[in-house]
Amino acid sequence: MGNEPITKEEFNRLVSQVKFYHYRPQQIALKELKAMMERHHKVMADHIESDALFFAKLSGAKWALWAIVALVAPIVPILYYLIKALALAKII
Repeated sequence: MGNEPITKEEFNRLVSQVKFYHYRPQQIALKELKAMMERHHKVMADHIESDALFFAKLSGAKWALWAIVALVAPIVPILYYLIKALALAKII
């Protein structure tokens, strides 16, 4: 029996069993993987879109950032000398 050739029906039955028990779980796993990848792609596309909107708003507000820096710049030396004077007077 070990050396006898198999018949066409036996071969077809073996192929159908391999497809049923081997390929079907793989196809199910691949469908689940495909669904997961599609969800991941949608999440990443949404993140990219929201980041693009954020950076567009940030570049539009660049003048406001420079205005804040310009307003704070004169205060920094005054605070430095105030803290230095308080440290010399041993208050801090």
